[in-house]
Amino acid sequence: MATVADVPIPARLADRPTVAGLVVPHISVSDGTHHLLGQVHRTKQLTCIRDYRCQIDGQPLGRPLVVLVSETGLAWRGITPLKVRPLQRDAVSADV
Repeated sequence: MATVADVPIPARLADRPTVAGLVVPHISVSDGTHHLLGQVHRTKQLTCIRDYRCQIDGQPLGRPLVVLVSETGLAWRGITPLKVRPLQRDAVSADV
């Protein structure tokens, strides 16, 4: 059975802080020294969504951007998309 220590951190995330071997996402609440995994900094999150940035490292994603989230998840976050098209089942590869 693999452990967190067995999984290498991708090069793109090598400069990110870690906690217990896990990369601290860019959108996590942090004071620069202490990081609260699971606690989302709302401003950072919305900036990433608006500016097409990765929520893990804060870097630009490029376009098109695909977001997989339920309608309930959108409403819970207070996000109102201009247009939401459901993902077509045949558009998703089984090995993704």
